This record gives sequence, C-alpha cells and structure tokens, in this order.
Amino acid sequence: MQVNFWYFCEMKPARTPIILWFFVSLTSNAQISKIEYYNDIDNKVVVYSKKKDQNMDSVIRYVNNNFKSKEDKIRAYHTWIALNVKYDTERPKFFGEGISRYAQSAVFAPGQDVDSVFKNKMAVCEGFSDLMVKLCSGSAIKCKRVIGYSKTPEGKVLTESMHVWNVVKADSVYCLLDITWSNGYLNGEGKYVKRFSDKYFFASPEVFGKDHYPVDPRWQLVDYPISFNSFKQDTVLTSKKLYNYSDSIEAYFKLSVEEQDLLDYQLMYLSDPTDSLLAHDLDVKVNNAALKQINSGKYHYDEYAAYNNNILRINMTGTNIKQARLKLTDSKKRYIKARNILKNRKGRTIYYKNEFEKMDMHIDICLMEIEQQYIRLVKLEKTQKKK
Repeated sequence: MQVNFWYFCEMKPARTPIILWFFVSLTSNAQISKIEYYNDIDNKVVVYSKKKDQNMDSVIRYVNNNFKSKEDKIRAYHTWIALNVKYDTERPKFFGEGISRYAQSAVFAPGQDVDSVFKNKMAVCEGFSDLMVKLCSGSAIKCKRVIGYSKTPEGKVLTESMHVWNVVKADSVYCLLDITWSNGYLNGEGKYVKRFSDKYFFASPEVFGKDHYPVDPRWQLVDYPISFNSFKQDTVLTSKKLYNYSDSIEAYFKLSVEEQDLLDYQLMYLSDPTDSLLAHDLDVKVNNAALKQINSGKYHYDEYAAYNNNILRINMTGTNIKQARLKLTDSKKRYIKARNILKNRKGRTIYYKNEFEKMDMHIDICLMEIEQQYIRLVKLEKTQKKK
C-alpha cells in the first residue's frame, strides 16, 4: 500500500537543523482524507500516551480495543513507539548508523531487548524494531525485523555498520516502516531533536529503497530487486529475474523462528564474507540449531528405549510395536533435520569446522543405530503376525 504524501529533507550548513518540508497535493481529496485518518489515530495515541503506569500488555490491550483493522493497529503502535521511546545518541556515532558489528554479533546490543527498551524508553534502531515486532505479535500481526544498509542524508552508504527497520503485513499487503527515522533527527550541533515524522511509514518500496537496502532481497518488496551496487550508485537497474517476493515472504513465515533466524544470519554473512564476527555468529547459530535437533533426537530415542524395555518386551503386540516404531521415527526425523542444518553450512571458523565434522559423524552413528532398531522391529512384527 502506498500513502500518497511526501516529506522532503533538506540538509543545511552546520549549526542549522534539518528542515522537514511537508507537501500535500490539494487536487486529491483521497490524499487529504488519508492524512486526516492517520491524524485521528495519532491524536488518540497521544492522549493515551499521557496515562501513567503503562506496560506492554496495557498498550496492546488499548490498541486492540480501540482500533479494528491491522493497518490502524500498526499505525497506533508505530506512533506510540515514536512518541514514547527516545533515540539513544550515546550508543551510535551517527543518527541512523544502527547496529555496529559488535552489536550485531551480540544479537542484541546491551539494553536493546524489548523489556529494557519499554522500561527505559531509550533505544537505537534494533530496539525500536524489536519492540514493534513484540507489540504487533499481541495483535496477531506479522512483523519482521529487517537488517540491511542505509544512507546518510548526503547519500553515503554506511557499509561499516548496519541498520534495522520493519516489514509488516497490514491486512493483505506487506508494507515498510522505519520507526527510528520517524522518531526525530540530529541538528547541526549534533544534538538529537525529537520530532515525529511519518515519511517512512508505509512508504512505497521505490521511495523506501532509496536509502534502505536489506541484505535479504525479499524485503525490498519488489518482484525485480536491485543490486547493492545499484543502491550505492543510485541507479534503477533491477534484476531481470522475477523474484515473486510475496510468495517468498509467505514461505519465510512458514519457517520456525529459529529457521528464520538462521536464514537471516546466513544472508548477513553472505553480504560480507570477510567479516570475522559474522562468520563466528553464523557458526554459533548453526551449532545451536543442530545441537537442538540432535538433543531432541536423543530424547526421542531414549523414549523408544524406555518403551522397548518397559512395555514392548512385556507385551509384544502389534499395537505396541507400531508405537515403538513411531518413537524411532520421531528420533530419526530430528537427526535428519540436524544433518540438513549442517549441510552446505560448513564451519567458517576452525573451531566450529571441527565441531561440525564431529556432529556429522555422531549423526551417522545414531542413524545407523536407529536403522538397526527398525530392522529388529520389522522382524518382531513378522513374528507377531505368524502367531
């Protein structure tokens, strides 16, 4: 969905603040009514924000009780965050710099978890974005934290750091928003000035993409995404290959949260394979995801072993043999899932390269044992049928 009004930012000499020029086309009543419609939501949120003793549950409850459509709820959350959370100028060197490599490595920079952000009312881009994800979840709204690169007002791409924003699903349409850049700006003296703007609320992909570049092309929300070089050079060259981003996004949201996180980190690493922190982070993510499946595989195998010893040996019926086989199958599925996680994700660091090789060997041994138990159960089943 595209909102048909625009903000223009003009950079002035030092010690002069950035001026926001607001233009509205008077030839379209639809545009004016849309602005008025959002203003009505914003005004309600302003009044609510003055109430004391708010917590995340009360904010979610207020939004769900006072706004009907998902678009309205998204606007309300966006406005509440922009009004109530201040940008923490003590963390980054530049407004909009976003996640430093260290912060990205830590997943959360210190104090950027949603509980701390809500309590302290201070955040950098990741805190703004993750709080939006948390609030939207309370209204059953799909909301994604998107990581990528941004540009300064002068057009410089900040390749040494990364920025974070959101993609949300407003009813049936995926839309872009950047609450960090809706929050305010730095003046010519380097001081933060809190001033609400909605230039980056549901901006069209073409407008948003002028100064935002996600490491995962699906979050450009276009069927023919541009390359990183095109982004840096302000060109409009797009991919000749149809991307079908809407189908890609739907497939993404069908993954588990852990699978989404792993995919995100893999794409971040591919955006800069020379970054040793990203290489380490990806290895940690792969390691943890694979170990979780291996431990789950062992748990189900132990269940099978206990069932075999305590029930199957005592009462060897066809039903019990079937139950034993199901427990083995559950175990096998987890080990295969662990193998698939490790497949094509060999360690980027020496330590994890060795660890992943050990995991592969362990998975092979476990799957061989499971296969032997399958053969044993088949023999037992044939014997049982002959009786």
